[in-house]
Amino acid sequence: MLMRFFPALAALLLGFSVVHTGWSQTAPGTWNRATWMVLHDGDSLDHAWTGGLTAPQWSPFDADLDGDDDLMAFDRDGSRVVVFERLANGDLTVNWEWAMGFPALVDWCLLRDFNCDGKADIFTSHMNGIRVFENTTEAGEAPSFSAAPLDLTASFDFGSGASELPV
Repeated sequence: MLMRFFPALAALLLGFSVVHTGWSQTAPGTWNRATWMVLHDGDSLDHAWTGGLTAPQWSPFDADLDGDDDLMAFDRDGSRVVVFERLANGDLTVNWEWAMGFPALVDWCLLRDFNCDGKADIFTSHMNGIRVFENTTEAGEAPSFSAAPLDLTASFDFGSGASELPV
């Protein structure tokens, strides 16, 4: 009985070993999406590894402080940040390393200059309120942010004296 399935089993095991050999050419942890091309009918697909963006919020900002606007997409469905770098020819390309400098974000995110230093800061949701992350990027470096040391509050007076509510 076993001999009857031996050729199929041998072919299956050989197939797995060939696939495994191909995958093992890249050391663990070194796979880089930017270097793998996806082809369709012989043409490479731009941004093939970007994936679907279900509910993105777009914010233009100068990520590397080189004077041109790059683009950040925050996908509210999955809380994912994708940063597009503007190249010298005006094209946009995904820069996965730049997304690593963003803090964990949920619900929504907009990039606006909070402290008037010319760099876009992060406004995002935090515990039923708003949290601000200041842009600490140095020229030519990947974007980096740190939590602003403040809580945004609103003052309301419901007849028993003013009270501060988190915004």
